[in-house]
Amino acid sequence: MNNFFSMSMLALIIGWSIPGGAFAESKTAPKYGPEASRLYSHHTYVQKNPAPDFWALIPHYVQQQTGSACSIASATMILNGIRAPENLTSSIELFTQNSVLDRTGNSKWKKAVGKMGGGTTLEELRGYLAEALEKLSLKDWQVEAIHADGGPEFARRVRELLTENERSDRSFIITNYLQNVLTGDPEGAVGHVAPIAAYDAKSEKVLVMDPDREYYEPYWVSEAAFIRSMNTVDKVSGKTRGLLWIRQK
Repeated sequence: MNNFFSMSMLALIIGWSIPGGAFAESKTAPKYGPEASRLYSHHTYVQKNPAPDFWALIPHYVQQQTGSACSIASATMILNGIRAPENLTSSIELFTQNSVLDRTGNSKWKKAVGKMGGGTTLEELRGYLAEALEKLSLKDWQVEAIHADGGPEFARRVRELLTENERSDRSFIITNYLQNVLTGDPEGAVGHVAPIAAYDAKSEKVLVMDPDREYYEPYWVSEAAFIRSMNTVDKVSGKTRGLLWIRQK
C-alpha cells in the first residue's frame, strides 16, 4: 500500500484528522446533554396549548451575530415579540440586531456585542433594554432584573414568573445563565443570555430559545436545571446571574 493510503487507514481506525480533509475526526458526543431535549422531539406542548410567548417569538428567532452578541439577539427577539399582535403597515421594518443598536445609539452596548466584545452583565442588559424600549417608542413596558440567591425564595419566584408569563404575550423573560449547565457541553462554561419561549407547568419544563444558533436550536430543560443555571456567579459583575422580567405596565 502507498503511504497516504496506509496513513489514511490508520487515521480512520484511531480517529486522526488528515490534512486536506481526507478523513474527518470522529465526533460521537451527543449534541445535547442529559438536561436538554430538542423542541423538534418534544413539540406536543406548543401544539396543544396557547403558548403565547412561543408564537410571538418563534417568527423572530435569530442567531447572535458574534460570540458575544447573545444580549442584542435576545433583546431583538423580545422587541419584535412585543409588536407581534400589531398589524404593521408595509413601511414599518421589523427590528434587527443592527437596527436596534443603531436606533438605541448606545456605544457601550455596540462594543460589548462586537467581534472583540466581552458581552453584557444582567444589570447592563437591563439598562440597555430599558433604553431600547424608550427609544423605540415602546414606552409602556418595563424591565426588572432578578438575581438568583441560591435559596428557596428565588426558586419560588421563578416558578411564579414562569406561570404568569405563560398566560399572555404581554410579558417576557430573558434568562442569564451558565450555558453548559443546560447544554452539557464542557466547552460552554460561559455566561449566556436567551429568551424563554414557554413553560410547561405540568412537566416542569422550560423552553429556551438559545441564540447560539451555530450549535443549538430551541431546547427544553427541567425547571430545576433552569434555576441551577442561574445560580452561578458572573465573574465580571461579581453577582449571581438571574433573569429579566419584561412586562407591560
